[in-house]
Amino acid sequence: MVRDQEVGGSNPPAPTINDPAMAGEFTPSESEELPTIMKKRIHVYFSGVVQGVGFRFTAERLALDLGLSGWAKNLFDGRVEVVSEGDESDLTDFLNKMKNGPLKRYITRTDVTWQEATGEFTEFTISFY
Repeated sequence: MVRDQEVGGSNPPAPTINDPAMAGEFTPSESEELPTIMKKRIHVYFSGVVQGVGFRFTAERLALDLGLSGWAKNLFDGRVEVVSEGDESDLTDFLNKMKNGPLKRYITRTDVTWQEATGEFTEFTISFY
């Protein structure tokens, strides 16, 4: 039971976040470096029968599920172009799921270029020409 000091209680006040004894900044030593998550960008061209089969919508749903940003669009030559940014592991997961998922039978070729992320996207969208 906590007693109020004014009424004769003997308990000291509870420490607060402003209490210098309780507030300490975490500064990792060189051997305790926090892991950095690598933000990357992929520029992908999917070839095959990839238009008219829900390819862009599948890419959008998967990208949003993985927390990626960017866009997907059909090209006049029949390919689908995707530009996406996010954690490197999530981008790898995206590529693997696109190439090995339910639409893999439509893909005959995948050309991927890895780049540094620019941070220009805030969401993943489908572009229409």
